Amino acid sequence: NTTAEKMLGYSKAEMVTLDDWFSLTRAGDMAAANQARSEYEAMRRQGFQHNFMRELTRKDGTTRIVEVAAFVDEVGEVWLLHDLTDRLASDEKFRILFEQSKQAHVLIADHGIIDANQAALDMFGCVSRSQLIGRQPSAFSPEYQPDGTRSEDKCFTVNEAARRKGHHRFEWVHQSIK
Repeated sequence: NTTAEKMLGYSKAEMVTLDDWFSLTRAGDMAAANQARSEYEAMRRQGFQHNFMRELTRKDGTTRIVEVAAFVDEVGEVWLLHDLTDRLASDEKFRILFEQSKQAHVLIADHGIIDANQAALDMFGCVSRSQLIGRQPSAFSPEYQPDGTRSEDKCFTVNEAARRKGHHRFEWVHQSIK
């Protein structure tokens, strides 16, 4: 379809058969095309039980990371392509900024901390992330924060604000885990 044409740069006339698809999206590398075709055949025999990711080559030579959801119904075989390239690049940039930041950053979900950067580990006196993962910030805080709010209550309040806005910046008094 036209979306696949835009994603990969090939016209419908250039990509008529599955062999065209496998050859063109592997930049003419027939060994890679044959391997991809074999994987496709095996997944088709199993009924396309899982989505999968593939690196595909565009007509201009650039590559895209694409998630493929495929299924067979009474009409025929359907492939849904989702280009993940930009999102994965963004995720990688976030990961680098998160890890390299000199500021302490902690990611928190309902069940507690899900990640922390090295600056946060240093601040809390932790040797590894496992000392923080799954714990609520109130677990290593004094009973009350400087504003007089109980740490457990303030933890709930700031978590709610973060969920509503997608992020939340706040000051917190903590104790070292050591």
